[in-house]
Amino acid sequence: MTAASPDKPFDFPQAAFHFFIVFGRKPVAVLWVALWQVLLYAAVAAAAFMLIGGPYMQLISTAMTRQEMDPGEVLTLFAPIMLWAPVLALFGTAVALMAQGAWMRLLVRETVAPLIPFRFGADEFRLLGVNLLYVVLLMAGYILFAILFFVLAGAMGVGLAATGESPGLAAGMIGGLLTGLFIIAALCVWVFIAVKLSAAPALTIYDRGFRFIGAAGAVKGVFWWVLLTYIVVALIIFVLAMALGTVVQLIFLGALLPVIGQLAAMEQGPADPQVLFDMLMDVLRNPATVTMVVIGAVVSLFLQIFYEGMWHGVGAYVARRHRAGEAAAPAEGGETPQTE
Repeated sequence: MTAASPDKPFDFPQAAFHFFIVFGRKPVAVLWVALWQVLLYAAVAAAAFMLIGGPYMQLISTAMTRQEMDPGEVLTLFAPIMLWAPVLALFGTAVALMAQGAWMRLLVRETVAPLIPFRFGADEFRLLGVNLLYVVLLMAGYILFAILFFVLAGAMGVGLAATGESPGLAAGMIGGLLTGLFIIAALCVWVFIAVKLSAAPALTIYDRGFRFIGAAGAVKGVFWWVLLTYIVVALIIFVLAMALGTVVQLIFLGALLPVIGQLAAMEQGPADPQVLFDMLMDVLRNPATVTMVVIGAVVSLFLQIFYEGMWHGVGAYVARRHRAGEAAAPAEGGETPQTE
């Protein structure tokens, strides 16, 4: 691995556990941001259920009672969904940006906006630009991959046609090997670019200015350390999700025990779909069941939020380390970045 320069050492434990370090210093702030994110995500889910949940439930109920539906009925059912889906998508995107901005301010600047930590201001607009460029880059990479793949396949086809021989087992194995190597190479390129630009959101918040391509400088000299940190954090998240996810599954299982018990008590044989649907609706109307489902959903959402915080913590550490190194030893003729 490439070692960091002496004036900017890369601290692997701090990079991997930056989220928990900030949590230890500001536990109330972390929990406050997480709580507001849960509330806003719940608001999005509630809005979606109120606006398009009814048509979906009616569609399911109708599908269970009749095999075919009149086109006019289908259009009537889907009209509210098509009308409100774009609005919900924009609302959900705004909430996601506000959540990302709040977490980045906490992890990078260690500051939280007073009272309500979520805002939609300059930071969020800059993050919107960064995320849009991520999407554009991903789409461009996908298109380039598809073009190169078809060019490779066409070249192999032309080569086989030139030999005048029909494709045999050897040709198929070679083609599969080349395709596999091409996919692996494309994944390596994608990982390289992703790691290089991983600090863009954090630098954007740190500098209070749009940063994207220039964010690659934060990873210069420590690329392999940053990649290793992301791999380790991903493994930690996977292990925690497996262990804590079992608890959440048990909560949901407890909520669905009445349905499971009724199904076990039913005689063997195919059950009427409408009967199953009615059973499920009866259980969901039970306050105890609803309470357990809500608890399970909230716990699951809290865990997901903390996983996201751990992932964002790597980029936040890289950005802070990079700017701190510049402040300690600014480049000749350059200006020392403004810090809080």
